[in-house]
Parts: sequence; structure tokens; C-alpha cells
Amino acid sequence: AGTRQRAAARQADLEASIVNITVCQSKMETEQEQLAVGQANATAEARQKHGACRADESTAKDGVDTVCKDFEDYWHGLQLPNCSRPMQPEDWEEALACVRQVQNWTLEVEQQLLLKAGACEARATAHRAKRAVCNQTQSAFEAAFCSWSEAMLATCSAYSRCHADSTITHGGLVTKVSEGQASDKAAFEAAENILCQLRVLNETDLPKKLAITGECQALRLDTDVLNITFPEVPVEGECDTNEAEVRPCNQDWLSNEYEVAT
Repeated sequence: AGTRQRAAARQADLEASIVNITVCQSKMETEQEQLAVGQANATAEARQKHGACRADESTAKDGVDTVCKDFEDYWHGLQLPNCSRPMQPEDWEEALACVRQVQNWTLEVEQQLLLKAGACEARATAHRAKRAVCNQTQSAFEAAFCSWSEAMLATCSAYSRCHADSTITHGGLVTKVSEGQASDKAAFEAAENILCQLRVLNETDLPKKLAITGECQALRLDTDVLNITFPEVPVEGECDTNEAEVRPCNQDWLSNEYEVAT
């Protein structure tokens, strides 16, 4: 009974060891599912914030183009008053009137240039500031995605180590169980043979003693009850890293998120 109990215990140990190996994969899958949910929440918020910022930046850039084009158009369209032409001394009164007209024109142009150039520069400054903010939100978005990617890849590395370590441990258990099984079978056979020999020793009738001796010599013991089934060791499964490999600076990722951040 004791040997059978030991065999059953060893069988249970082997099966538990196999479970430990399979747990590595289920743990990896659970972690990846949790990371996927976390990534969806974190990157969705960062993506939305970055997208909104770039939209505002684009609006600011349109404002720069409009206001600065108005300034450039005004600059390129400047013309002196029509009276600005060579005159003779006797036309001094007309020339004086022209000078006054040019003075008024100059004051008006100065005011318009200061106004339009200032508006252009203000819009350009606001656009540069918005672009800087958007660059920061883009960095935060990409960093969030990179953190998720690295975490996903780490689960694969951890799974590989877990599977390798638990497989090595299982191999040691197999060796121990195999040796224990062989030892128990040998002990069982030895015990049965000893019991048979004791019968010979205890028998006083010679014919019976010889008959029992023959039985002992012909004894063939069935040790199958002590046999242990060695489960097949699960091979290391594939850890999908395709999505994790598509990350910032990767062309596929850039194509998925944005071709060129403006």
C-alpha cells in the first residue's frame, strides 16, 4: 500500500509540474490582455489630446498665412503718390503740395506697416508656441505607446524564462520520479521474494518446502500497479509581438497614427 501511495503522489507531482509549465503561458496571456486594456485607455487619451492640439496648431497656421499674406500683399502693392515725379522750379507750389501729400502717405504707410507686421508677428509667435505645446503632447503620446510596447515585449521575455525554468524543474522531477519508481519496483519485488523465502523457511514438510521453493523461483511479479505516466511536456508557445513591434519611429506606426506631425 505504501508503494502505491508513493506512486500516486509522484503521479500527482508530475501533473502539478505540467500545470506549472502551462501557467506560464496563461499568465503571459492575462498580462497581455490587461496591458491591452491599459494601453487602449492611456494612448486613446494621449492620442485625442495630441490630435486636438494639432488641429488647433493647424488653425493657428492658417491664421499666420492669412495675416502675413495681407502684410506681404500690402508691402508689394505700395506705390508713391502720382504726384511724385520730376518738376521744374516754376512748379514749386505743385511740388510743395506733393511733398505734403507724400508726408501724409508716409504716415499712413508707417501706421499700416506697423499694424500689419505686428499682427503677422503676433500670429507667428502664437503659432510657434502652439507648435511647441503640440510637440510635447506628441512626445507624451509616443512615450505612452512606447511604454506599452516595452511592457508587452517584457511579458514575452518573462514567459520564455518561466517556461524554460519550469521545464528544467520538471526535468529534474522526472529524473527523481523515474528513480523512485525503479526503486519502489525493486523494493516491491525484493519484499515479495523475501516473503516467499520466509514461507520456505517456515515450512517443515520437505515436499511442500521444495514445492514452495519452486514457486519462489518461478515467481513473476506484476509491478504495473506502480507504473507512472509521464505527461508530455508542453512546448513553448509563440508570444505575439507584432503589435508591440509597431511603435513610434516605425514606418507602419507612423502610417497608422499620422504621416507627418505638423
